[in-house]
Amino acid sequence: MSKLTPVRFALFTLVALLALALAVGSLGCSAEPEITNPEPPADEIGGQDAAPVEAPDFSYLTGTWTVATELTEIDNAAMTPAADRSGATWECVVEGSTMTLLTDVHEYTGTLTPEAEGGWKYEASATYTDEDGYTWTSTITVNGKPTNTDLNSFAGGMTGSIDSDVDGHLYTATWSVEAQRQ
Repeated sequence: MSKLTPVRFALFTLVALLALALAVGSLGCSAEPEITNPEPPADEIGGQDAAPVEAPDFSYLTGTWTVATELTEIDNAAMTPAADRSGATWECVVEGSTMTLLTDVHEYTGTLTPEAEGGWKYEASATYTDEDGYTWTSTITVNGKPTNTDLNSFAGGMTGSIDSDVDGHLYTATWSVEAQRQ
């Protein structure tokens, strides 16, 4: 056997340290992702149920409203006279998050959802049959927000569409809306 010279000893030590560094470094690296436990749902934390979310109270919309609309856009200009009616009366009945809205032309049924800063969104539809037996569907989306603390007026916008099972799409229109409780 040959004797270890200081140069050979240093080279041997360097190779051993390099091998040790590679071995230690490879222990921290893995091709598999680290397994983490997802956070439990809020109702399981501490064994307590999550606080119930209080449904917003839209009951102030129940009643009769005088509604002024201004047509701002329509996709079928020939239908402008039918869509551009500036005044209407709405009878609203709210039960929880459901509202029935009766106009002089249609009865809509749909849902109310809260919007930012005290506003609300009403998405509804009405179906009716004309004298020729064609079925028509009118859908509306009304975005409103009370305009005073007495909750006896609101303003916003409305988009509506009318389609037939036979004649297809009639028109889609957008209106600005202002309403006062009667």
